[in-house]
Amino acid sequence: VPSPMSAPPTRKTAQVASNMPLQNVASAKSSTRTEPQPLSAQSLPKTSSGKTPPRLYHTLLTAQSTVYQNWQSEMMYYHYKKQRSLQGECGDMGGFTRLTASAGGRPDSVADRMPSFFVPEISHSDLARKYKGFGVLNRPMSIVQAIRDGLLDKIEEDYVYIAETDHLLMQPLPNLSPHKQRPAAFTFSYMIPNPGFASMIQRFWPEGGADGYKKIPPIGPSPMIIHKDILRDVADEYYEMSKKLKMDGEADSKLGWVIEMWGFAIAAAKRGISFELVRNFQIELSSELRYVPEDFSQKHWIFHYTYGLEYRMTGDPQGVWQIGEWSLDKRHYGNAYPPKGGLLTPPPKGANAAAFWLQRAWAEAVDNIEGWPDSRTMGTIGWRRNKATSEDISNNPWVEALVDSRWKWAGTHILTPRRDGTLSTPWGNGMWSVVGSADGEWTLGFDFAANLHNVRFDRGFHTAMSTRVGDNEKVMLKREE
Repeated sequence: VPSPMSAPPTRKTAQVASNMPLQNVASAKSSTRTEPQPLSAQSLPKTSSGKTPPRLYHTLLTAQSTVYQNWQSEMMYYHYKKQRSLQGECGDMGGFTRLTASAGGRPDSVADRMPSFFVPEISHSDLARKYKGFGVLNRPMSIVQAIRDGLLDKIEEDYVYIAETDHLLMQPLPNLSPHKQRPAAFTFSYMIPNPGFASMIQRFWPEGGADGYKKIPPIGPSPMIIHKDILRDVADEYYEMSKKLKMDGEADSKLGWVIEMWGFAIAAAKRGISFELVRNFQIELSSELRYVPEDFSQKHWIFHYTYGLEYRMTGDPQGVWQIGEWSLDKRHYGNAYPPKGGLLTPPPKGANAAAFWLQRAWAEAVDNIEGWPDSRTMGTIGWRRNKATSEDISNNPWVEALVDSRWKWAGTHILTPRRDGTLSTPWGNGMWSVVGSADGEWTLGFDFAANLHNVRFDRGFHTAMSTRVGDNEKVMLKREE
């Protein structure tokens, strides 16, 4: 298996490959309707005998049209193309469509960068009024609507891989479904049979009996490779069950954020679908795992970055639900794309292999995707802001050396980090913190005048460069001797 980080695509190869479907397909109900074009398998790779591989599947990326999911979709598509180019002539990876729920079913800013099919989203007002703000309901809705609008009929592959925006392929993904009647799905540890759910599940599936809860597969709708006919059979039940569960007080309380996954699992049980459970379909890793094998990416197909990777600059985990001094978390980028320009710096020495792999995967995509927008957000450093303590100072000789030093801001104004963690400035007292750095430089946070600044010092501590969080405005500082 080739190393997932080997042979990174150039900017040229990062474009949509010539044998990929280029159409931006809108829903039949879109207010800016474009006639759906066939997502043809005729342009897919051929074997040496000239025949199309019989086990091809089509990647169906379910998404909503938001900044948060758009940049994830672009990263996912980049790594899909990369792994598809590595699979060889007999690989199973076929075409790609981003199935997108958008306002009015209108194409968005990403539509010209990847093959997309749009359906009208459930409006925010309807979500709030009818479904308790349950935004994930757009996933089953969009699948149902796309089937009704004929998307599956226009996909020539027999199978689809249902993907999510925060899935990154680590190696070429084969068709894991052994045959039409047995879809392949990841088994989730938190979806195992629970006796406490028995009576509740029986209410929604009385035919399953008192032991029906034991028959619910430990899966969600993604990742999954499923035959189109089976998806057609279960889609409506999946959508309706997800709505029913959400509107039921007991189910909503017990199932929480995975309620839509239970909607699919119960619907599949009701339809009598059995699954090929694939434990290494994907992997979900966090910084709390001290040891991750270096070759983990060759033993799993998908990195699902649902958890943030949070580290102290010592290489130790920051702690449960704590933002790290070094932090790589999709949630930082709810309203803006992750930044270019090397700001996604590597994790500190001692971090697990997952942190290094994911940082490289993000940085590679950001640097190679044509048209990736400039962003004023921070990279992996600066999200954690704690007022400097006596322990911070005594544990870091370089910090001790900077206490009470005087720095000229833009050549005139004097800033001074005090021993108590306050920052003396002409605009009143602010706060300073030890931010650290992963690449051998030294960084403090200077926060004053309602703005956050990351200040990187040179090795001699004679000059420093401040970068303001939010707009990346840079200011030079010189030490006053």
